[in-house]
Amino acid sequence: MTPRQSRVDVNQVGDAGSILAIVAPGFKAGDLHSATGRVQKNGFAVKIASTVESLVEGEGDKGDTLSFVVDSGLADIDPANYFGLVIPGGQRHLSTLDDNENVEKAVRSFIDAKKPVLAWADAARFLAAFSRTPDAIRDARAAVAVNGEVYPAETDEARDDAAEVFMKALSLTDGKAA
Repeated sequence: MTPRQSRVDVNQVGDAGSILAIVAPGFKAGDLHSATGRVQKNGFAVKIASTVESLVEGEGDKGDTLSFVVDSGLADIDPANYFGLVIPGGQRHLSTLDDNENVEKAVRSFIDAKKPVLAWADAARFLAAFSRTPDAIRDARAAVAVNGEVYPAETDEARDDAAEVFMKALSLTDGKAA
């Protein structure tokens, strides 16, 4: 019998602080969950910044559409209010983010503040500009930035490791609970 996986205690979500996820319509909701599941289990709340107001739709793993409440616009991002940043994958949403000048500004502000950044799947390319090996980052399954250094995760196992490194880096970050 496999041990039962622990669930998120909703009463403790946010006790550790908040991380920010940048999304646009069509993002991969499963990527967001994969990238943030550990942090939520450890008491972090996930706040959503988006190109749209109110609600943003993500694509579920079964072709369904899931709606998420938007907490802020992309121009309103201040890394001082968060412990880290996550960007999930999804081609349609990444095309929208590519066209938004505030995304690069936000990623740069988190990296300059030495806050951890986790870019999942094809979103890893957003960290390539901050890497000494940009080609390795563009082709990675994920990438994580810790203390201003960017590391590629080239396999599924490495992607899980990147999520673990991101989680550990959050506990070392000098952020503020939002």
